[in-house]
Order: sequence, then structure tokens, then C-alpha cells
Amino acid sequence: MGDDVELVAQGPFGDPRHHSVRHGAGQVSAGQVSAGRAGGGRDVVAGMSVVGEHDCAVPAPGSGSDPKVATVTARKLVLMMSVSVDGFFAGPDGELDWQVVSEELHRHFNSWLGTAGAFLDGRVTYELMADFWPTADAGADTAPHVAEFARIWRDIPKIVFSRTLKHAEWNATVLPDVIPDEIDKLKQQPGGDLVLGGANLAETFARLDLIDEYRIYVQPVLLGRGKPLFRDPAVTRKLHLAETVTFGGGVVLLRYLRG
Repeated sequence: MGDDVELVAQGPFGDPRHHSVRHGAGQVSAGQVSAGRAGGGRDVVAGMSVVGEHDCAVPAPGSGSDPKVATVTARKLVLMMSVSVDGFFAGPDGELDWQVVSEELHRHFNSWLGTAGAFLDGRVTYELMADFWPTADAGADTAPHVAEFARIWRDIPKIVFSRTLKHAEWNATVLPDVIPDEIDKLKQQPGGDLVLGGANLAETFARLDLIDEYRIYVQPVLLGRGKPLFRDPAVTRKLHLAETVTFGGGVVLLRYLRG
């Protein structure tokens, strides 16, 4: 998968090393918080269940064809990224300082990501997140919405796709390759949606047509040049606009489903 050259794009929060959220007169930044003690892991690979709502067919006891069978849609695989108005997720040298995450937007992220069944990341994304979020709530002056996401990130299972990383902590499982059949099995498991982060990994999933929903957060800025989120000219998808949400500061969520 080539994760050693993964582009530094870490979903809507940007690079945690540059992440800061203002709360009153104070500010919490990645440079002020160090990584802490690692937590235990929980497998979420195919064949293992994830605790959460059942979103697969659940037959009534004693019958495989009972009309009481409750059938609901399998959980989705969702790409969640921030981009500039002209479609770049980062500046020419990976700059992310143009991304603004207000308290309102952060709380929106917390509300939705807190329902996720698993986070799917490449090695670079995982290592950047693991370097900041495990102890982001350690300071007494940490903003409540930042502390809330620190707990969310620690608790939710993670799948890290990497051929070089042999072990990952903080409730993470390492897989060497993206195998479509295994991803489809993950979608059929009970639990919340699978949230995809990292630009190169997203490109791989898009090429394999594994993404069910695109949550694109458009930041109110034109970069002129930079690293585009969608680069593969062979990937063409018809999408259906399911929702738009405008946040203070001009950030707009465009939520698209498969067409």
C-alpha cells in the first residue's frame, strides 16, 4: 500500500501536531501535551464483533424465515476530510495551518465520531494521532470538547493499514493490506460506521470502490496550489448529495452518498 509515503492529511482535525482549539482565553496545543501510557487492544478484524447497535439482519428466534426478521442496512465506510474551496487537503509542503476548527465544529465532530464503530487509518495518520490524543485531556485547563475527543479516540477500535508497522497500541489492530472482501465483512458486523482517514489510504479505498459516504468539510480558503484530495483520474463516481451543514466561520459540510 506504500504507507511509508502516506501524505500527511489527518481527517477534519488536520495534523494534531498543529492542532489547537481556543477555549476562553486559553489554548490547548499538541506541543503542550505528550503521549502517555498505552492502553489495551481490541480486535476489529473480519470475524470479530464490535459492541454497538446491530445493523445486520437479525432473525427471530427459532426461524430462519420468520416475517419478524428485522433487516437494516450494513454499516457504512465513511471518508471524512477537510479541504480548501479549490479541493486541496494540504498546502504544497503539507501545511495545515489554514484549517480552522472552532468549538462548534469540534463538538460536531465529537457527536458524530463518538458513534463510530472503528477508525481506519494509515500508519502516518495513526502515529500522529497516537502522539497527541491519548493524553490530550491531561491538563487541568484542557477545553471540554478537546477532552471529550481524547476519550473518544482512546476508546474506539482502530485498524491501522501498514506493511511496516508490526504493532499498534491504543485499541488498534494492524493489517498489512486493504482486501475488499475483508472490508465487506467488516461492514456486515454489528456496530457504528467505519471512519476512514488519511489521503493515500482514502485513494486506495476509492480506487477499490469501498467508500459508501463522503463527508467533506470545505474550509473558507483558496490555496491556489497544494495537495489535492482526489488525484486518480481513473476514479469516477456518481454521488448523491444527502446533506449540507454550514458552521460558524464559513466551514460547510458536504455529505455525499453513493449515487
